[in-house]
Amino acid sequence: MTIVHSPKRRGRKRKVDSSNLEDYESVLLEGVTARRIVAVLFKWKHLPINEASWHPLDIQTPDFREWWSEEVEARYPLTPDVAFRIPLKSNSHRQFSMITD
Repeated sequence: MTIVHSPKRRGRKRKVDSSNLEDYESVLLEGVTARRIVAVLFKWKHLPINEASWHPLDIQTPDFREWWSEEVEARYPLTPDVAFRIPLKSNSHRQFSMITD
């Protein structure tokens, strides 16, 4: 399962080597924006939990998306999407944050 971008560090984005399958430790949550863009929250290896970051599901590999679909079914059996997806907002650069109001 390959991730396209690693978490931001000091304002810079860097690409992750697509052959490295060990960039993230776990997928914590799934969220959705008002425009129905689905994103997942990655906990990165060797980084604290407060540096977990949201990334759009549509830019992940087909293998990752298939794995995540099966994982969602296992984590939330018989649960509608709206019950477990976190409401998100995004800016024009596809950076996501949770809606807190």
